[in-house]
Amino acid sequence: MTQDEAATHWQKRAHAELKAARILFEKEELDVYGEVLFHCHLALELALKAAFIRKEDTAAPFTHDLNELADAMQIIRTQDERDEFEEITECAILSRYGDEAWHGQRQRKKMCRNGCRRLRNSFQYFFHHEAARSSRIGKEV
Repeated sequence: MTQDEAATHWQKRAHAELKAARILFEKEELDVYGEVLFHCHLALELALKAAFIRKEDTAAPFTHDLNELADAMQIIRTQDERDEFEEITECAILSRYGDEAWHGQRQRKKMCRNGCRRLRNSFQYFFHHEAARSSRIGKEV
């Protein structure tokens, strides 16, 4: 598999994870909001990895930490953006390994809504740049 094929694969997987998050969120069931957060994180992780592969023409780093991925791509972020990436990463871990108290929090719906909103903004940024890159390549040929 070429690096371009790998990046395309990760980009498609990112869209699928975002779709899964949206479907689960729309169910409005308290017991699946943790899974929504997990899928949101994974969607952004995969989008970052696809962008990394396209930029660096090499395999993406083996990490689930969104800030580490963004740092590897030398993406400049505000402290608020760094904090948001940290929160999304932490929520992904807690959605898988959190205790009963975490999973029982009613505030997770608000966390999901905020996390999904931030994810959508990040997604638009990365996929806008991917689309711009693709259109430039098409014109260069």
